[in-house]
Amino acid sequence: KTETSWKNSTSTLGKQAGATQQYSDELSTVGTALTVMGGAVLGVGAAAAKTGASFQSLQQTSRAALTTTMGSAEAAAGQMKKLNEYGQRSWVMRDVLIRAQTQMTGFGIETKKVIPYLEGLAEAVAASGGSNQQFEELATTMSKIHSAQKITAQDFIEFGNRGIDAAALIGEAMGKTGAQIRQEVTAGTLGADEALDALAQGMSTKFEGATDNIRNTFRGAVDNLSAAWRDFSAELVSPFIKTEGGGLGVSAVNGLADMLNAYKDLPGPVKVATTSLVGFGAAATTLVGTTMLLAPKVVETMEALKALNAAGVLSD
Repeated sequence: KTETSWKNSTSTLGKQAGATQQYSDELSTVGTALTVMGGAVLGVGAAAAKTGASFQSLQQTSRAALTTTMGSAEAAAGQMKKLNEYGQRSWVMRDVLIRAQTQMTGFGIETKKVIPYLEGLAEAVAASGGSNQQFEELATTMSKIHSAQKITAQDFIEFGNRGIDAAALIGEAMGKTGAQIRQEVTAGTLGADEALDALAQGMSTKFEGATDNIRNTFRGAVDNLSAAWRDFSAELVSPFIKTEGGGLGVSAVNGLADMLNAYKDLPGPVKVATTSLVGFGAAATTLVGTTMLLAPKVVETMEALKALNAAGVLSD
């Protein structure tokens, strides 16, 4: 009975081996395709995790800064909500808007003025064919004007280099010419905040609708797709890095930091024992891993020896 079972098993294995040999090319093709698909999925997942983590982290740090500036987490959350609502209809990338807002409030610009400033600037940069980088650079210039409490000819040059005649825009908003505005800047009689308010108003009025034009271009479509990917990625990692702060990832990293900090306060003998255990664990892990890698080769070798023995090669 045992011999019959062995013969049946051998016969079945032989048939399976024959079928495998017959369709080896097809199996190889399917295996390769599945491997490529699996690698692609893993690659997309890794890219999404990286993008989402970066954006969520930016939102967390921005909210923390706003909370300090505005005095409460509720006020900061309200401002971030307004910015996100504006970002939904703006051609400027959301991460750029967040950084620009953080910089403006950090330089002392009133929070209620930030979004109007960003709106006007976005229209002007769009009308001049500018980019997200140019938008961010000019947002920095506006922040520095407020911080220094004066506007200078160099500031006009910064705008002019990016296709925007700031003096003329300020003049239109104030019922003056660009030349008159430049004279006031030279004389130091034009206040920084007065100039910024007029500049934002002038940009919004003169270039109204430029954002909509950008959204109807291929560049606008690509930016829209990038924004959708960023939001999708952020949603994926939100359980680990929450927009409002905290999350499983934050707790885990803080917990690991606490463990590492606690190690230095341990008594000397305990440190030695802990180090020994860690070293033993690493060695054991390496041994197990090596064994797992060698196991298939050992099996292949044994099968080869059996085949040689059956063929009489190893017989006396």
